[in-house]
Amino acid sequence: MQSRTGLLFSVVIFIFVSLILSVFKPAAFANPVTLKLFTFLPDIPPENVPIHMFMDKVNQKAAGQLVVQYGGGPDAIAPQDLAGATQKGVVSLACHIMSLADAVVPGARVIIHNELPLKEFRARAQDYIQGMFNEAGLYYLGLSHAVEPQTFNNLFSIKKPITKPEDFAGLTMASPSPLAFPLYRALNANPVFIPLHNYFVAAERGVIGGFVGTVGLVVQTGLHRVTKYVVDHNIHSSPDIFMMNLEAWKKLPKNLQDIMTEAAIEVEQEYPSYRKKEVLEYRKKMKEAGVEFVKFSPADAKRFLDLNRDASWAAEMKNSPERVAKLKELITK
Repeated sequence: MQSRTGLLFSVVIFIFVSLILSVFKPAAFANPVTLKLFTFLPDIPPENVPIHMFMDKVNQKAAGQLVVQYGGGPDAIAPQDLAGATQKGVVSLACHIMSLADAVVPGARVIIHNELPLKEFRARAQDYIQGMFNEAGLYYLGLSHAVEPQTFNNLFSIKKPITKPEDFAGLTMASPSPLAFPLYRALNANPVFIPLHNYFVAAERGVIGGFVGTVGLVVQTGLHRVTKYVVDHNIHSSPDIFMMNLEAWKKLPKNLQDIMTEAAIEVEQEYPSYRKKEVLEYRKKMKEAGVEFVKFSPADAKRFLDLNRDASWAAEMKNSPERVAKLKELITK
């Protein structure tokens, strides 16, 4: 009789606890933290892939406590305004191009000149970069479109045959930010700021003679149909980052901050492999469309790459000498 009574008591307790948990567990997530992620890029693959990778990872890890939603691209906030909007708290979370973030974080665009493998880059430079962003009221999570060093961009010529660096002289060359301007000037080309999503119209109308970009961008925007030449010598490291408004970051509980950090690190580790496979497919499509991949002679290739490195660092040194000198020490071989 006592054993039955004990068993009945245990069952009652179990049901009672289950009811309590069923009532209070959902209540803990009744008002999850919601963050909208804004980006300077259109929401089309392959450029949006790491953005969705990051959102999916955060949402899965947070299990309802934190929800990251896509907020909008350049149609929602102009790329040149995104850093300021994040700094002011109008935007809490953003994927942004580093060279435009430089307007509010002087020296930030120098990160595009990183020469170190990704893990070494994070280990050596993360703390210093974080300090720069914190001073500006921002929190730096990490690279979004992470690639191995100096493999991100190429130069493209729409019509003019390119066989050596000097052939870019006189061309009007587009860039979505000032990142390529020093190289353009060193090549005696004419730099012009044009957002990525406006490249095609500018090329089609003859406003520009060339541009800087990725092979994925070229195929996905149809530029391979109006572009004839690409310099097959890569330049630049990843120019794109995930960042938050600092006050919005501080308001997150520690466990959610950890989830955001983990997701950013995982994107840095996983995206490069994805991009390598995609690049091969896009190169194939470009060749099928008649785009010519131009290899310079070994001497010209070295001169081209050295020109980019030297011109870029010289230009950066004029802006924030102390920060740039420190970053150069941290991120170059």
